[in-house]
Amino acid sequence: MQTAELMDTQQLQEKTGPRRIWDQALKAVRGESTQQLVESFTQEMTLVAEGLCEDQSRIRTLQESITERQDRLEEKLEGDFEVLDRTQRENVKESDRQIRELRDRVAVLEKQVDTLRQEAEDAKSVKAKGRKLLSMDGGVLHQAIILASILGGSWITVTVLNLIREVIAG
Repeated sequence: MQTAELMDTQQLQEKTGPRRIWDQALKAVRGESTQQLVESFTQEMTLVAEGLCEDQSRIRTLQESITERQDRLEEKLEGDFEVLDRTQRENVKESDRQIRELRDRVAVLEKQVDTLRQEAEDAKSVKAKGRKLLSMDGGVLHQAIILASILGGSWITVTVLNLIREVIAG
């Protein structure tokens, strides 16, 4: 009877002891539902991995598109900068040319002004000389009048003397 009691005691300990808890935990992990859980987990991880792969593919495509667009924009900007630089250089050259033309015109106008001033001064000088020549206080006109008076007086004197000689001679 002792053996039967020992067996009953062992069975009772197995049913209630740590061994029993361990066996139940293993059953829960290894049981029929474990295979199903592993399969479900694998499917979910595969789905997540496929989603990540698609996301990475879209990101790569988007990155390539952005890089391509950025390259085109950089090329366009470089072209625009070249055009602006060329236009600026042409404008500077044109402005310099116009400035040179204006300076040349100003120089010509200054020469014309100097010439006109000189002519005006010469005209004033000639006018002043003409006035002086025509003036009665020692000018040429005064001297011409005196000379004409002398010549006129001489002619009258010669005519009167000729008349007297004819009257005397008879």
